[in-house]
Amino acid sequence: MNLNEAARVVGISPVTLKRWLLSGKVDDVIRDRNNWRVFSEADIERIKLFAMKPSGNTQLRYSSSFNRYGNNTVSPSGFSVASFFSGIGGFDIGFESAGFSISIQCEVEPFCQSILKRHWPNIPLHNDITRLNNHDIPKSDVWVAGFPCQDLSLARMGKRDGLRGSKSGLFHEFARLVGDGKPRVILLENVAGLLSSHGGKDFGIVLSTLAKLGYSVGWRTFNSKYFGVPQSRQRVFIVGCRGDGRGPGEILFESECCQGDIAPCRSYGKESAASFQDIVGDPSGEGPVIQAIAYCLYATSARHTGTDWSRNYVCYPKLGAVRRLIPSECEGVMAFPKGWTLPTATNLSADDLDSARYHALGNAVTPPVAEWLALRIRRYLESRYFQKNHQKFDVSLNTFKNEMSGQLALSFGNNELETVP
Repeated sequence: MNLNEAARVVGISPVTLKRWLLSGKVDDVIRDRNNWRVFSEADIERIKLFAMKPSGNTQLRYSSSFNRYGNNTVSPSGFSVASFFSGIGGFDIGFESAGFSISIQCEVEPFCQSILKRHWPNIPLHNDITRLNNHDIPKSDVWVAGFPCQDLSLARMGKRDGLRGSKSGLFHEFARLVGDGKPRVILLENVAGLLSSHGGKDFGIVLSTLAKLGYSVGWRTFNSKYFGVPQSRQRVFIVGCRGDGRGPGEILFESECCQGDIAPCRSYGKESAASFQDIVGDPSGEGPVIQAIAYCLYATSARHTGTDWSRNYVCYPKLGAVRRLIPSECEGVMAFPKGWTLPTATNLSADDLDSARYHALGNAVTPPVAEWLALRIRRYLESRYFQKNHQKFDVSLNTFKNEMSGQLALSFGNNELETVP
């Protein structure tokens, strides 16, 4: 059986199973000549036994303030991270999984605040970065910020205000705090449109501002689909290291990428198809059927207008019908744990709650990318501030790249009301 079928038999999501295999928690299985994983009955029993252990039980990830993303192979680091423009905690999940502790969160949207309070009830949460001062921020080794993209995104299909906009311009408030707090490392995330906004001038402002504050800066674009996320989601990440010109390159670019084994050329097997041509489901059956790699999720509402950019539809071929992804499926497409965006309590109507969840997920950072960067930053900090580093991390992008193979983490609404279009 394939990965999706194996995950269903074990009772976990395909993304969780894939993460276990990639991390080495569970020994990988054999592959067929087309490089697809093939699970035997023995493999299934072995994975079931692991899933029954506390370290493998994904339902236990919410019970601990550390390691809520299911990664129990990394010990606490002693480093801390301050989270700005926290959203629903994509950066925070990734850094916790890498052994960091969260020192503070700052988020203005009330719905996102409710999600943060649910998952991090004991972490100080501020709601307005413009009123935040350095004495409000605990001393932290790393500051992360996915500052607003609304004025930079190409998805707006119109004039972009860039850093002069009321949303994306909040970068300057973050820079104000950085100038006072002087953390060792800063990490920013935004849409790739930042690179082209106002002919690249806005990106130049970001780089020059950080440089004037004493940071050496590097940047790189990453696509989440190369990190086990079933979505093509390209974002630019900017790393600044205070007083260290080599730091950003060490964090963002991996020399070990060249050490991977190059797959031999083969003349047999199916011809490689574009990511969006691969599907999950049986097109000759009743459905559901969907692309194996989803298009980039954007912040949308529950009211379908027919003009949204996401273009991700679940098809029912025999019924001649389609439906959009429901919020719990979008959580899987973003590689968040299922149910992550359900607040403890809400006064919102069903449609308004769905809209809030769609919007929050569309603006989020995918946790696997955040975790990879966090591990790179941790290794950098340990190499600079500790003489002996007893813990080695395999944080090469080569570990993740080209591993997706069309495995999609969707439940197709099996336990939801929206099981039919």
